[in-house]
Amino acid sequence: VIKDVTGNFYGNYSNKDGGAIWNSANNATAIIDIVADTKDVKFEQNYVTTSDGLGGAIYNTDVVNLLADAGRKITFVGGEDLPSDSKYNIDGIYNAGILNINGKDATHTTSGTVSLYTVSDVDTSTGITNIYGGTVNFGGNYSQGATNLYGGTMNFENGKIGVANLGDVTLNGNINVMLDADLAKATKTGVFKKAFPDRFFDAGIAECNM
Repeated sequence: VIKDVTGNFYGNYSNKDGGAIWNSANNATAIIDIVADTKDVKFEQNYVTTSDGLGGAIYNTDVVNLLADAGRKITFVGGEDLPSDSKYNIDGIYNAGILNINGKDATHTTSGTVSLYTVSDVDTSTGITNIYGGTVNFGGNYSQGATNLYGGTMNFENGKIGVANLGDVTLNGNINVMLDADLAKATKTGVFKKAFPDRFFDAGIAECNM
């Protein structure tokens, strides 16, 4: 168990996986707590040097906790992919385990801001992401096996919401629905309607009443 990792992670790289942090004991007992309490934490220009490498910032098959206290930030800065310089998946996260954001469970939460402005993907396609509080900003592509929103707010960069595969997001353990105000095309929620028509409800031009 590694607790209370603070500070900035800049310019780390790997020739395979996990540019800044490689957490893989393959037994769900390797736990890393990254904590922004007295100061902010920033991941910037961490990358892998091969195009098939995973997790420019973090490669995780066990448990990583991102915990930002009120008024504090944990930021994955990201940037542009630079294949000519052998920089791939800049500040990206690969999670095949459990990624907890602003809490370790529903009774122990924090209320800061975690921003994932990554390049390539926040790829949690075979893992679980639990969001317990605060604000989580997604600025890159986001794919996941299961995302549980127990509290807090999820914000997506304009135009990215369809990439989030919202049908797999659960709210407090309940599968979510979509309530629309005749804005499916503009807000990209039509992808949800297409995938889950029985969970999509259009109230018409009624934004002020929603």
